[in-house]
Amino acid sequence: VDSVLGAIAAVPDVAFRWYACEPYVEPIQPPRFIDQFVVSFDRELVKRIHDRGRYVITHCHGRLKAQISRFVQIGFDGVDCVESPPQNDATLAEMMQTAAGRLFLWGYIQFEDLAHKTGDEVEAMVRDAVAVGGTEGLYVLGQAASPWMANLPGRTAENMIRMIEAGVKYGGH
Repeated sequence: VDSVLGAIAAVPDVAFRWYACEPYVEPIQPPRFIDQFVVSFDRELVKRIHDRGRYVITHCHGRLKAQISRFVQIGFDGVDCVESPPQNDATLAEMMQTAAGRLFLWGYIQFEDLAHKTGDEVEAMVRDAVAVGGTEGLYVLGQAASPWMANLPGRTAENMIRMIEAGVKYGGH
């Protein structure tokens, strides 16, 4: 581990994207599983990466109501791809409150919504997400999953553009 961490210090401006938590959250494992087998171990590794001036983002879909506080305990700097209900058991407002400014949240616009909703519905979702998440750097607007197909279904392409345009409109960037 120390040799890998030493190599980390030599690479400028690196953010690590952690995939270790996703297989262990609900509904796959009960919340206590991550307490017993993940939090203390990941907290030590994240601390070592932070000690070298780097950032760690965790990737995790699914039910995050019980997990956001654990991600704060571990020391992650951010979480992607937070989903909206019903895929997630927490709203963006609940996750923002639990994170308490200690990590950023990325995502919240469902891929299925991009594929099937109208442009006006997508814009309304973006407006609402930005209103809740804010523009202070604690929320990153984005889709909660990425397409893995050659031909995007339905309205996906036009709605992705609409999502970006609405993000600029409501986010001011």
